[in-house]
Amino acid sequence: MLFHMFLCKNNNIDISYRDCWAKTDKSKSPLLMVFQHGINVGAVASAIIDFLPEKLRDFVPEGFTTLSAAHDVGKISIHFQTLCQSWSDKFGYSQPSNFVHHAIISQYTLEVAGVSEQLCQVVGYHHGSNHYDEKFDKRWQDQRIRYLDDLELEIGEKLPKNRIKLSLSNKYFLCGLLVLADWVGSSEEFFPLDWNGSFLESKIRAKEALSTLKLIHKDLPKSFDFFETF
Repeated sequence: MLFHMFLCKNNNIDISYRDCWAKTDKSKSPLLMVFQHGINVGAVASAIIDFLPEKLRDFVPEGFTTLSAAHDVGKISIHFQTLCQSWSDKFGYSQPSNFVHHAIISQYTLEVAGVSEQLCQVVGYHHGSNHYDEKFDKRWQDQRIRYLDDLELEIGEKLPKNRIKLSLSNKYFLCGLLVLADWVGSSEEFFPLDWNGSFLESKIRAKEALSTLKLIHKDLPKSFDFFETF
C-alpha cells in the first residue's frame, strides 16, 4: 500500500514542538499548547497516585507520571496539527489524505523511545480502542523525542523503560488512571486554556481539582461502607 505523504506549501518553516497546539479556543484558534497540556495531565496523574491506597499504588510503575504527561506526544504530527486551519495557514502545511489518530502516533513514538511495549499500548488506548498501524508520516520525530526529554526534565522523572509484564486487569487499571488524569487535566474549570504553569504549580491545581470533584478521600477509616463513601 502506498503511503500518502503530506503536502507542504512552504518548505522553509521548521516546526518545533513548542509550535504545536493541543486544544483550540472557541474561534478554533490554537491556544493551549501540547507541552502545557502534558504538564497538566501529568500533574493530575501524580496527584491521583499520591492519594491511591498503598496496595493500588504498588500497581503503578515508576515513571507513570511522565508517561501520562507524554500521552499526547502524537499531537506533534502533521496529521493532528493540520486539523486547525489557522495553524495550517500560519505554518504552510496542508492536511494529509490519510487520517491517523494521534494516540497511535503517541504509541509509536514511545515505543521508539524505548518505553515498555505494554505501557505504550496503555497510552495508545487512552481514547478507546485503536487499530495500530505505523503507516503515517514520521516527520517531526526529532521534535517528539525532544518533547519527551523536556517533559522528563520538567517533571524530574524518567519515562518507564524497564521491561514490564502487565496483567490484563493492571492494563485496564492504568488506562483508567490515564483517562481520568486526561479528563481532569483537560477541564477548563481547573486548567484554563491560557494557563501557563510549571509541573509543581499544575500539581497544586490538580489536587484542588480532585478535591472539588470529590475524587479523593484523605482520611478514609480502616472500616468503611463502600457505597456510603463512593
